[in-house]
Amino acid sequence: MPPALSSFAATQSQRSIAAPLWRGVRSVGLTCVAATPEQCATLVATAQRGAPVSIDGTDATDRARVQLTADLTPVDGRPAITMSARPSIVMDDAQGEWNGPAVVAGEGEDFATLAERALDRALPWRGARPDHRLTGEMK
Repeated sequence: MPPALSSFAATQSQRSIAAPLWRGVRSVGLTCVAATPEQCATLVATAQRGAPVSIDGTDATDRARVQLTADLTPVDGRPAITMSARPSIVMDDAQGEWNGPAVVAGEGEDFATLAERALDRALPWRGARPDHRLTGEMK
């Protein structure tokens, strides 16, 4: 496990980064679907804040990289972000992938807040996530 993730995991005794998808990750690429360049830049900048690994807005190929995709297709006419994560290079089917539920904007919610909520679900080092399948955490 890279030093950034191992030191993060050591400080989080209640939480671990257990999923094979995230083991050994040294970088994350975040790309967007159905988004403006400004929206995608906001997502990347938000993901970079406090991240223990390098995050950029490209789809590069590296064994120690996870590729996130943010799909901004509206749901029932409301802004939404649906995140998915997969290894940049699939070495083993056991690495898995993750397809998160759509995070739909609440009434009057701005894009930055919606981005925070979507990334909280997708990135194992961010806020509490109700969907534990991503990290393999126990409920």
